[in-house]
Amino acid sequence: EYNPVGGSFFHEVPLHDIFIRRTAAHAEVKLSATRVDWLGRKPGVYATVATQVSASGVGVLLMEFSGFDDLTRLDGSPESIPTWYGFGADMATADTTGWVRASGLNGTSRSMDLSNPMTVTMWSKISVGEDVSSAEYVNEGVITFIMGNNQP
Repeated sequence: EYNPVGGSFFHEVPLHDIFIRRTAAHAEVKLSATRVDWLGRKPGVYATVATQVSASGVGVLLMEFSGFDDLTRLDGSPESIPTWYGFGADMATADTTGWVRASGLNGTSRSMDLSNPMTVTMWSKISVGEDVSSAEYVNEGVITFIMGNNQP
């Protein structure tokens, strides 16, 4: 019983079970790019944004990496160009947090708490040596997005 005015007249306020409904985990993911094309005309170290991943929703989103490697010649020659990846809002942050050799990215994952919508910037860096022949070089890495079963 509840007496809102403090007098002798009582009002009954029924208390019912309280149900809390959780929204099912979901995500909306946007990529700024799905491929990077390099045109290295002379030896040197080059870096650029590989992609920006923007995500929002409910839950935890995992980004899993596979198939990343150094750039290799399209014609099958064993020559390759060393490749690294880094993460950060700008290249200085990628430098500070450290670059990962392309093959070292495989089998790793990054998580994104979607309660705070965010953008993850992934950088790519290559080192073209004096002895690198002019040719087309390729690598196809895969980023798989997986919704976590638990909410943060």
